[in-house]
Amino acid sequence: MSRKMWSSTSYDGQGFWLATKRLSKGRFRWWPTGDEPARVLRRFIADNSHLSRRKLSAKVCEAWDWRQPNGALRDMVCRGLLLMLHRAGEVQLPDVRFVPRNPFVDRERPAPMWIDTTPVIATVNALRPVEVQQVRRTGDEPLFNSLMEHHHYLGYEQPVGEHLKYLIWSLGRRRALHSAGANAGTVGDSAAGGDAVGVSRTSRSGVEAGIRPANLAGGAR
Repeated sequence: MSRKMWSSTSYDGQGFWLATKRLSKGRFRWWPTGDEPARVLRRFIADNSHLSRRKLSAKVCEAWDWRQPNGALRDMVCRGLLLMLHRAGEVQLPDVRFVPRNPFVDRERPAPMWIDTTPVIATVNALRPVEVQQVRRTGDEPLFNSLMEHHHYLGYEQPVGEHLKYLIWSLGRRRALHSAGANAGTVGDSAAGGDAVGVSRTSRSGVEAGIRPANLAGGAR
């Protein structure tokens, strides 16, 4: 972070996103210069050592009248500045008192749900008609998540961005699962015997345990 560049990171459960903004000209407004701000901050932090880092940042903004054009405090920019100075050894921030729960990191795994796993041995034609049920944001979405978690060899991972989830029905039973993300340019279909599944770069599918399609040689794309 400098007077001409700002960067931040965010964790989405699968990896880190890095966002960086570098000014093509000029500098960020209200950026402290010289050595005096660091000395002032050290005294300010010592006088307010009872405050948390978040409250300390807001108080610094108020003391410096460090605000956005809409009048809101430049709290996040100030937090970044204080953390940079802390890491550089210029100031000593209070110990971290609270770490907010990250739902992407601490997400609870889907609980197992009961399904009928009585073996079915039949030709593909005998499984018709097939009904495709979209379950995203419905009462059956937890069932989809559970089946993917406990019957897919990769388990369930929360997709990033907009996505759809489908339950595939046949003869009154759920036979398979399929999901696709909004960024899918092409969606590949895959099928195999037993509880094997097919996975492509943009979609994930699964065949319910207990299904034994007869005369099915492999997948098709």
